Amino acid sequence: MVGKGSQQHNARAFNAKNVDSERTSENVCYCNENLKEVYHELFEDAVVRFNEKQTRNDRKIDNYYEKIRTSKQEKLFHEVVVQIGNKDDMGSRTWNGSIAEIVLNDYMKEFEERNSQMKVFSSHLHMDEATPHLHIDFVPYVSNSSRGMDTRVSLKQALATQGFKGGSRNENEWSQWVSSEKKHLENHMREHNIEWEQKGTHEKHLNVLDFKKQKRLLELNSLDEDIGKRVLVIEDLVGKETRAENRVKNYKVVEEYINKLPDITTSEWLLPDPTFAMSATTYHKKHAKPLFKKLKNYIADVIATFLGLSNQYNKLKREMYQVNKLLNLTKKKYNEKEVELKKHKQKSAIYNRVEKILGKEKILDLIQKDNLKQTQQKSNDKGGFSL
Repeated sequence: MVGKGSQQHNARAFNAKNVDSERTSENVCYCNENLKEVYHELFEDAVVRFNEKQTRNDRKIDNYYEKIRTSKQEKLFHEVVVQIGNKDDMGSRTWNGSIAEIVLNDYMKEFEERNSQMKVFSSHLHMDEATPHLHIDFVPYVSNSSRGMDTRVSLKQALATQGFKGGSRNENEWSQWVSSEKKHLENHMREHNIEWEQKGTHEKHLNVLDFKKQKRLLELNSLDEDIGKRVLVIEDLVGKETRAENRVKNYKVVEEYINKLPDITTSEWLLPDPTFAMSATTYHKKHAKPLFKKLKNYIADVIATFLGLSNQYNKLKREMYQVNKLLNLTKKKYNEKEVELKKHKQKSAIYNRVEKILGKEKILDLIQKDNLKQTQQKSNDKGGFSL
């Protein structure tokens, strides 16, 4: 399972209602590091190297932790929850629960060795709840990156480095990694004669309420990821627009170039008077022809320079038009996604509030009654009948 992650809850800084405080001493804490200090350890040197290469202060990174915290593309950390069975067949107070504790402990000891690109900073085995389970919090990162910081947060690239590369939508890096981790867990289970009863995908075992909640969560995560990508596109387009505008402004050098042209009214560009007894042929060869050639070359150079700059200027104007057009379109789509995400979150908040007020069982009962009502209505519409 994937969790949002709560270090205070995992470390039992406070006890939830489902926690038996008398058994909290049986819990196992493998590590519990400060996340900000972990970020400093992992990325501070990379931040320094990145900033040294920047020529503009607005592109330098002051605080990488805050940059990721406010990012819509990456998360500060990820949490996985690992559990074997449930309270009915692997309850914490049972013999099977003790075996589950051993299996989870063996699994955890090898987790970091398998996952070299995941910095585990908080990991706890809970024995004071209904079923033994692990909370593993980690920061996924990639090293020797050619884009941005050479060491940076990236779940996708971390998994790719570990050999899990994206395929189809249902077989992406994350799903491949989860399947691999389940197999490692299964190996430890078999050492204690525990068989994995595969009843199909996890989604098929969820009740209607849980399934709809999970589907809503996936929709929200997908929208968050989509908006994150559009933010990057907008930032890139804004950068291109700024560079194009600066280049167009730089073409004021055309005016400066023209102003710096030599004054052709000076003696250097005037034909001298012929000397006494100089023939027309000699005058033409010595004075008229060289000056004409010099003037011809000069005009040709001016025309070529002007045409070259003019072509570049027109090309940049066309580029700016396309960039502005694409930028406006992307901003429009981004705003639409923002509105859509806001609506989804409002619905999700209302859904959670209703669940809190009525309780899962009541909502599930209402959903089942509504499904039955719709089924009967469809049967009546088709000419059938119901008792």
